Amino acid sequence: MSLAPGPEGWMDQRRRWLLSIWLLGLFVFAADQGGTHVIRQDAQGYYFYLPAFAFGEWNAERWHFLGTVDRNPETGHLHTKYTYGTALLQAPFFAAAHVVAGLTGAERNGISMPYKLGIVFCGAFYLVLGCGLLYAFLRSRVGFGTAILVPTLLFAGTSLFYYSAFMPGYSHAISFALIAGWLGSSLKLLRKPGWRRFAGNGVLLGLIVAVRPTNALIVLWPLFWNVYSISAFGDRVAWGLKHLGGVLLAAGIVAALFVPQFVYWHYATGTWGFAAYPGEGFPYWSWPRIGPVLGHVRNGLLVYAPVLLFALYGIVHGLRRRDPYAPASLACFLAFTYLFASWWAWWFGGAFGHRAYIDILPVLALPLGHGLVSLREHSRWSARVTMTLVVLFTAYTFLLTYQYEPPWDGPDWDREAWWDKVKQIWGG
Repeated sequence: MSLAPGPEGWMDQRRRWLLSIWLLGLFVFAADQGGTHVIRQDAQGYYFYLPAFAFGEWNAERWHFLGTVDRNPETGHLHTKYTYGTALLQAPFFAAAHVVAGLTGAERNGISMPYKLGIVFCGAFYLVLGCGLLYAFLRSRVGFGTAILVPTLLFAGTSLFYYSAFMPGYSHAISFALIAGWLGSSLKLLRKPGWRRFAGNGVLLGLIVAVRPTNALIVLWPLFWNVYSISAFGDRVAWGLKHLGGVLLAAGIVAALFVPQFVYWHYATGTWGFAAYPGEGFPYWSWPRIGPVLGHVRNGLLVYAPVLLFALYGIVHGLRRRDPYAPASLACFLAFTYLFASWWAWWFGGAFGHRAYIDILPVLALPLGHGLVSLREHSRWSARVTMTLVVLFTAYTFLLTYQYEPPWDGPDWDREAWWDKVKQIWGG
């Protein structure tokens, strides 16, 4: 009997090689783009917990950065307005950098070159982890090729590229990976609930919330999966009541993972509850700036990531076909868009593109994949037009990323200024 793999075995082996090369290529490319100025601005606020804990520098003046790490007037302690989750998930890279610093003779101060490289590798790692988890989620739903194409487009055709490679100290690549894992994990829980799965999903959701509390809205994903009627929504609620013990276990784990944050806030500010963003808030609840969030030159989502138009088409297409993913993707997209559009700085500062959407790009993965497959299979003409636009849209965002010199913000950043940058990427 021959022990050589058959045609299907060779195909599986080739796909595994292609998958490995793809993920390794993403990691090397993203890490290679990283510079040495990665612990600054918001990134410093996220990172502050690590050297503060490792070196006992909770009040060291060198970490004082106005607007990010400030000194509390009541206690005199430094406090960062950012939650600790990002630092927690950066911790293994910080520890490795600390060891490398000792072996190489670099200063073990939290900011020497090994620590900066640790942040660079951290961003690349969570990028690859997120893309790998998305591939695993998409593989059985859209096929091998599309399962690789979609994460690649989300990387190169959105702000994910900039915030995983050039600004890896921000929280976005980490949130992207966590939410990519939540897609499949939460659906497995729906299909086959059990105590371990409730606990695992509680840990995952707890980390998502610890990184960025507003991302708790991602619970809408399993809540609205395949929900097309009020009765179906009632069935989903009934499922939760039937498994109330597991739901409470998961909720308890989420709460427990946030306890360290309350302890830190009490130490830094003297109160258990802390207004992390004083003077900032959601003044547009009754008049959300949805149009600008999606289409304004000040970081409008579709202005800087037009490839996501195909994801929005995929949601509409999925709703018409009553695909299970469509109501879940729509609920998440609408809820997060309303949240972003209600924030006082709906453009989220001097960013490249609308960076807040990076975290929830995974919920647009299935719509993007199904949308592309639908248009490709509609007709030969449709396939050609679709792929041409996909290439153009992705190249536009990818090349525009290299043109970015922060901040693209303020009264001087208008359509004319944006168009000048667009002309530059095409040699104009």
